[in-house]
Amino acid sequence: MNESVALPGRNGPSWICCQLGAREHYAVPRALKRRGAEVGMMTDIWWKHRGLTDARIFASLRGRFHPELSPEEVIAFTPGSIINRLARRMLRSGWYREQEEINKAFQRLCVSALRKIPEDSTDRVVFAYSYAAADILSYARERGWKTVLGQIDPGPTESRIVIGEYTKLGLPTSRFYMPPAGYWDNWRSETEIADWIVVNSEWSARCLMSEEVAPEKIRVIPCAYEPDPEALSFRRAYPVAYSHERPMNVLFLGQPVIRKGIHLVLEAAERLLGAPVRFTVVGGNTDLPDPRPPANVEWVGQIPRQEASHYYRNADLFLLPTLSDGFALTQLESLSWKLPVLVSRYCGDVITNGRNGLVLEEPSTDSIQNSILALLAAPAELQRMSDAANNPERFGLESVGQRLLGLTGSQPESLK
Repeated sequence: MNESVALPGRNGPSWICCQLGAREHYAVPRALKRRGAEVGMMTDIWWKHRGLTDARIFASLRGRFHPELSPEEVIAFTPGSIINRLARRMLRSGWYREQEEINKAFQRLCVSALRKIPEDSTDRVVFAYSYAAADILSYARERGWKTVLGQIDPGPTESRIVIGEYTKLGLPTSRFYMPPAGYWDNWRSETEIADWIVVNSEWSARCLMSEEVAPEKIRVIPCAYEPDPEALSFRRAYPVAYSHERPMNVLFLGQPVIRKGIHLVLEAAERLLGAPVRFTVVGGNTDLPDPRPPANVEWVGQIPRQEASHYYRNADLFLLPTLSDGFALTQLESLSWKLPVLVSRYCGDVITNGRNGLVLEEPSTDSIQNSILALLAAPAELQRMSDAANNPERFGLESVGQRLLGLTGSQPESLK
């Protein structure tokens, strides 16, 4: 573990990002650094040994490093974190309990490291992600530092939405939506401690406000995304008409779970069996008890991340009828490959209805079926949407970094 991190406050507030996991590939500290802020990051695992990740035992560590962040800027608790995770899994205490213990252990390590920072006049800002933030932010407040909670999802409102869908389908509720007692109390304490709460969509903001989270604390800052360089020059061509020899290829890529609307995808596919439409489902760990995809669905399963571009290239339409999502980064990935998106309105505001895709007023089998049939009859519309597809600047790292710096009302001299 590094013993110190470079946190001088020469150019405005110094930011300390406490990040469990590689969320958005460390987008927050990278975005802040690109805008000239002095950043330190604390993380559980920082793994530069790329060759070793080819071995199955180390495969989960792939991507737990980024060259934009220097060793001097990163405090990592790698050996202990790996041992802790293995021990928790052996105890088989249940997913939530296991994750709670991992979250608590990470916070203890972060607070211990924060205690080593000497007292000075630097206006520091501590950023931590939800569910692993309460102890970190509490200590930061004791030191008189500003605190930012990065809310990763729409919170308890989303859980209720998904539980309601399980009930409607007559299915037992997934363990992922049945947290132990005190789980949401801990989350509420995080929202109370934080000076600002960063959510990545208006949908998440509305969900938090419905839980009586103080609206004056909430700031909407979208996810940051950098397109694959190969996607920048990619151009998509649609046929004059679809046929059974050249069907419309509809892609679902992500977790094939009820929250994401996978049951609606399969129901719509079943209704469209006679039409020239093919569906591809990419992703593992479904919560459907017996998926049994119809004959017009290819269920690919889990793939390495680097293979996703193959499926984006070969699709005609990306489908995301999610019941609730904080953002859904796959929207930006699709647009980078000039792929129109058919999406529900319960996620990040990326798609402009009729311009670069279609927005479902409600995710339902009927709305998916009707939208696909309309596009099936008008490939030229898909071509027009594809030509209009791009990644707006507001999703770039520089833009996200500037908006984060704007929380404090202070920016590096180069931005004033």
